[in-house]
Order: sequence, then C-alpha cells, then structure tokens
Amino acid sequence: MCVLAAVALAGALLIGCEGGIKPLEPGSIEDNELIAAYVDPKDPTPGVNPRLLGDGDLLPVIDGDAQDKEWSVARPLFVYMSADRAVGGRGFYVELRSVWSDEARLGDRNFLYFLARWADDTFDILPDYWLYARPGALGLIPSPEWVMRVSNSCDSTAVSGANWIVQNPNGAEDQLAFLFDTAAVGEPSATGPEGTYAEVGCQIACHAGGGRNFGAIDSGKLDLWVWRAGRTNAVESTAYPDLNVVDQFSGKPTSRYPRPDTENTWPAWMEDMSLSPAGMANDARDPNYWTRPGYTGQLYTKNSSTTRSVDGRPIPASITQKVIFRRETTGGPGEEEEDEGPVNGGLPLKLYLFGPQAKTFTDCDSSATSRPIGTRYPNWSQNLSPGETDVMPGYLLWVPSGSAADVRAKGDYRTNPAKRFSIWQVEVRRPMITGFDDDVAFDPRREYTFTLAIFDQSSQLHSGSGPLRLKFQPSLYQKPGTAAEVSR
Repeated sequence: MCVLAAVALAGALLIGCEGGIKPLEPGSIEDNELIAAYVDPKDPTPGVNPRLLGDGDLLPVIDGDAQDKEWSVARPLFVYMSADRAVGGRGFYVELRSVWSDEARLGDRNFLYFLARWADDTFDILPDYWLYARPGALGLIPSPEWVMRVSNSCDSTAVSGANWIVQNPNGAEDQLAFLFDTAAVGEPSATGPEGTYAEVGCQIACHAGGGRNFGAIDSGKLDLWVWRAGRTNAVESTAYPDLNVVDQFSGKPTSRYPRPDTENTWPAWMEDMSLSPAGMANDARDPNYWTRPGYTGQLYTKNSSTTRSVDGRPIPASITQKVIFRRETTGGPGEEEEDEGPVNGGLPLKLYLFGPQAKTFTDCDSSATSRPIGTRYPNWSQNLSPGETDVMPGYLLWVPSGSAADVRAKGDYRTNPAKRFSIWQVEVRRPMITGFDDDVAFDPRREYTFTLAIFDQSSQLHSGSGPLRLKFQPSLYQKPGTAAEVSR
C-alpha cells in the first residue's frame, strides 16, 4: 500500500488567462512539467481581485478564493489522477498552477505558491465526528440530569460511551497531498523496493512490512505536505502571521505583512512530514515556542478518550471552555457561565475545538458546544428537529510552530454556476528555503520531482499521479544568496 494511503491513518476549471510566461528554453514543454511562473512583488501590474476589490500586489492571498490575477500568468498543468498510481481512487483530472517570488531581495524570504483545483461531488469536512445517540436507536437518548437532586452529584449519562456514535471514523475526509523529493533532479533520487522516486513515484514508499518502519524508504528523503479539509483547513484564512509572536489568550499569531487583509483571521496549514529510512515523522516543533498544557506543536489532536468514560468506551475528551450550561441543585432554570474572550478562540464550533480554550469533558458538563441557535448554545437535546442529535467535533486545533508551521494552505469548496458541478480549490504557500533539514530547499535554478494524491472522504482510498517535475521561470533579478533567504 502506498504510504500516502496511510498518511491520514497516521494520519476544465481554467480562469481567464490575461498573460503568459516566457519559455524556459527552446523546445516543447513536457506534459508532466509544472512551471512556477515568476511574479514581481515590488512592481505589480494593474489587476483586480473581484472579492477584495484589488489586492495591490502580485502575490496570491492564501484564502482559497483563487481569483487573484497572478494565477493567470501561470501555465496550468492538468494531471490525471488514477487508482493504479494509488489505492482504490477514481480517475479524474486536477488543475495545477504555480508561481514564485524573490522577496529576499526586499528583505524577506522567497516564496513558492501552488493552486490545485478538482471536481468533487461531496463536501466532506467532519472526520471522527461525535453524535450523541445510541447505535441503531430511532429516537433521542435521554437528556442527562446534570445534578441529581437527592445525591447532589452529577449524572454519568453523557460520559457513557454507549451513548455516543463516531461518524466518518479514522479521519475520513477530503484531503490533498504533495510529496517532494528533497534531492533536485540530477542528484541521487530517493529509492524504495520498486525503484527510484523519479522513475516510480510514491510507490517507493509502500509499507512493505518485514520489519520496515512505517513509511520507510530505502534511501534519501521525501518531504510530505498534507491538507485535510476537516483538520487543517480552518474556515477563515487570509492573514500571513509571524509565528514568533502569538497572542497568549487567543493563540493567534500577529500579522506583520502589509497585505490587504483587514483583520488577523484564523490561518490554515498543510501538515508537514518527512519520509526517510527511519520511517515517516512529523516535522519538529519549536521547543522554545509558546506552550500550554496539552499543546503538541502540531496542528491537531484527536478529541477522544476513555479516561472519563464510565463504561470504558471512548467518549469526547474535551469541550469548549467558553460556554458552559449547568442545572442548579435547586431545580431552577439553567444559567450561562462565560469566560472572557472569543468563543472557541474564534473558530466555528461546528468544526473544531480550539485546544488552548478546551477543557476536559466530565459528567458535570452539559454544553452542546457545536449546535448554536443564534448566539446561544442550548442544553442537551433541546430544540432538536426530528432526526437531529447533539454533536461534538472530532478534533482540537492548535497553532503549530517550528518546522511544523512551514506550509500555509487554504481550501474553498464551491459550485461552478456555469458548469453546475462543485470543486475544491486549494491555495498553498511555503518559503523556498525554510532553514530546516527536514524540508526540501527549492533553488529556482534546479528542478524537483513530486507527486500528487487526493483522498475523497477517506483515510485510505485515494487517487494518485505519476512522477511530475517542477521547474522555475527565471527571475528578472539576480537570485539572492542562501543566507539572505533564511534570515529575517
């Protein structure tokens, strides 16, 4: 099985072209070559982002909108995705575009951008989602009596695993993965049992067993980026933060870039991992970074535990700390107790819990955190329509740090009114050189091998590409030195 299939266990769409790119060299362009078009961040050409009424520069805003004018200068590559390059997925085409900018000459770093678009009939963003209902039951289960009048103790109904169902288990959601060889073309490629990565693609990373570590390859190193629609794709994402400065209460990084973004809304990432002979591992967190109890340095943790369960079966581990409902011992009406600050760190309660504001779920907590009615959150089993249940998100989100926070990405799911089908469009941004040895370091004078994988509401079945090649259109300016790119 290709390791991209197991990542989630360990975890014609053209826009109107208004310009072209100069040929890299005489001759035709191969059908597996993606060319990163050069865009100048200093002297933008006139253009209008329909949503933002003009973005004022030539750098895409990573918000999933994909209407930035700079994408129109990038030649699209249409990649056929199939099951024979992966495990069990369907056959379809993905549109890829790429641009890059040499911002290091202006005192920042150089950045590489990608846009991926593909048709998808289903909107799958709720992995491992908790339903407060018994398996096979037609009606609602009893609403807990949180404080028993006689014993003055809390009711254990809600912390019984028999009263919870997990929907879309094992991370079943829409996902996109890029896998890069860290060695440039012309250098020794990563290898596996099936051959080299440049020749075979992701099949070299098959989990062959026989004592091999999970995700191990024979030699070399691969850089894996994974976007997950229900775990790493926070709903609002237009700010580019400086990850060294974080608000201690909200956990949000502050923005330092002169972008058209009017507020520092929640960013989104791709999960960043590496594959080597030692196996597959998450990129390292910054050990000196802001911390809170339970913080992992990664993007998310699963909201599941048996610690508080009265029957030993899994139940939600956490609820939001912002809105809590309890019933008084006197039998009076319920009251709302609120902490200061934004609910759930400003994240939508239907999709996620914000790790720094989450609290342990106990038999005395009665907030249905993800079923708002207006601005209030009702008590359990109240104001439900027929067939509805109370629910809990499957994951807690955290602000990543260090090498784990290199790759920014935001996806948007929308219906094409003219063609009457729905698409995902995902925008990606990463520094060309991160300064971490677990990342591929992009040199615009070199070429790089990569593959693509897409999961459709699955953590295993996916469609994959063959080996693709990334090339760079030359900059109009001399390339800055490595030291200038890394320093900030």
